[in-house]
Amino acid sequence: YNGTRQCYLLLDGGQTSPRVTDVQNTQWGAEAKFLIAYYHVSILRKYGPCPSVDDTCNPNIALPEMPGRSHYDYVTDYIVNILDEIMPDLPADRSGSEWGRASQVVAKAVKARVLLYAASPLWNGNTDYADFKNTNFETPGYGLELVSQTFDANKWERARRACQEALDFAQQLGYELYKPTTFAELNSMPAGPEKDFKVHVLRMRYLVTTRPNETDNNREIIFGLPSQGSIIASWPHRVLQKSNGDWVSGYSGIAPTLNAIEQFYTENGYLPAEDPAFYPQDEWFQRAEAGSEIIKFHKNREPRFYAWIGFDGGEYGVKMKQGQPVILNFKSSQSHGYNPDLFNRDNTPTGYLSQKYIHPRLEITSTGSNNGGQLEAHRPVIRLAELYLSLAEAQAMVSQHLGTNYKTQALNNLNEIRDRAGIPKLTLSEFEQDPMKWIRQERFAEFFQEGQRY
Repeated sequence: YNGTRQCYLLLDGGQTSPRVTDVQNTQWGAEAKFLIAYYHVSILRKYGPCPSVDDTCNPNIALPEMPGRSHYDYVTDYIVNILDEIMPDLPADRSGSEWGRASQVVAKAVKARVLLYAASPLWNGNTDYADFKNTNFETPGYGLELVSQTFDANKWERARRACQEALDFAQQLGYELYKPTTFAELNSMPAGPEKDFKVHVLRMRYLVTTRPNETDNNREIIFGLPSQGSIIASWPHRVLQKSNGDWVSGYSGIAPTLNAIEQFYTENGYLPAEDPAFYPQDEWFQRAEAGSEIIKFHKNREPRFYAWIGFDGGEYGVKMKQGQPVILNFKSSQSHGYNPDLFNRDNTPTGYLSQKYIHPRLEITSTGSNNGGQLEAHRPVIRLAELYLSLAEAQAMVSQHLGTNYKTQALNNLNEIRDRAGIPKLTLSEFEQDPMKWIRQERFAEFFQEGQRY
């Protein structure tokens, strides 16, 4: 709400400045309104029904005079109306140093997201919220109610249209799923299934560590932060010992749970517990081979698992340790394992680490320096893969509740993501058994550590 107030101050005072041109005033005003909408999206995601603030609001307002929460659907419409209003005043896209500022493609993607959430079972006829009501503040047209108690299938159709519009518009602008196949790390490797698999692993690592510039040509990330920020919290302890005897260490703190690990598919494209070709569950935590530190649960998994998860006996990074990957050893207290005397509270409590956002070319030298200056990348907030999966979800729900059959289209959108990830496509007969299960499982794996995998 502090950010919202800053935006309204700009809107209230921008036109009075003689140094602001009409073009700037129009575009900056549209950007300020976009941020007002986006801040409300963020609050809505975190807290559900929330106050909708449409002016600067007196900072000294008395508590009894503060606006109460508005109905979830009211806030959704408030956001969508702002985005629709400003759309003509925004450029279609941004590039170069302006990347990350509001544009039409970003606004359409945000609109698609907020309408998908509004259609979901969380807020669309959720009777668990029957007693969640205001006591002394009424939302215009909704009274004291905060969450609709009646399921409305038309909300899914509204979401479907918004998702389709956002995806079509992004593709018209040249956005596409990140699918490079040539990586310097594999130049000397002979062609074959192993190389094909490693291409998919590197593809998923570079997806979240490259930019939409001429060098990287990543045209998937529609909206994001301009830099990754510090990623040392993800690093393991004792990455390498420097020439002076000291150690380069991370905080070993970004620790995926076992539940998250279970949601990544096998190489066959099924959950480990549901793949008849995978190891039986009572063997998961046995050594895969005599003398190996790798357990069966970590063998024969999909590329995203190896791209983003660090596990005992596995590789972390590609060139991180003076041009070589770090081989994780969580069993040793003198290496990457638990040692409160050496590492204080810093330790993975789950036995896993995340290596999502670790650039494949990140290299630390014997002096402790690294080449991080060339590794600045965007932190994705919205990427094209979300639009594919959101559209598939809306299409599946419209097919289920409104009679228009979009199941084939939904399957095709889902398979775009599976194919890019390097797992087999689903057949229509498999998909039709439980479309929502497949779509939501895919979101869980695809958006691991991006804040929206649920």
